[in-house]
Amino acid sequence: PGHFYIVWDRSKPERLEYADSDGFVPARLIDLLPSLYSDITGVMTDRALIGNMRNFDYLAVLLDRTPYEKARALRARFVADTRFHTGVRDCVAYVDEIAEVAGLKTPPRRFVYPLDYMERLKKLNSPAF
Repeated sequence: PGHFYIVWDRSKPERLEYADSDGFVPARLIDLLPSLYSDITGVMTDRALIGNMRNFDYLAVLLDRTPYEKARALRARFVADTRFHTGVRDCVAYVDEIAEVAGLKTPPRRFVYPLDYMERLKKLNSPAF
């Protein structure tokens, strides 16, 4: 139910449909159910935004070079370590760790749906959301 991903965009205002995007997902759809109780193989998908615009919500954060480079290094760690476990090390965990590097306050992330996490993340970081 839902998916969470990062959009890497250098334009302002955001041009999401043209930006690089990625998300951490199970390598095989058939492994989704076993990922509820054990580690499976995950993969970093490129162009994750394509086809994922329904129920779309986002939070844009501008980063200076240092946190941006830390975020890209974090992405590389998820690519290198392919362990995926729903509710533990999944798409929400990936976005949560990037949010921490970006300096955002982050809500608890274990076993939370992506859209619920996004709502909580927005509330924690701006009274305007």
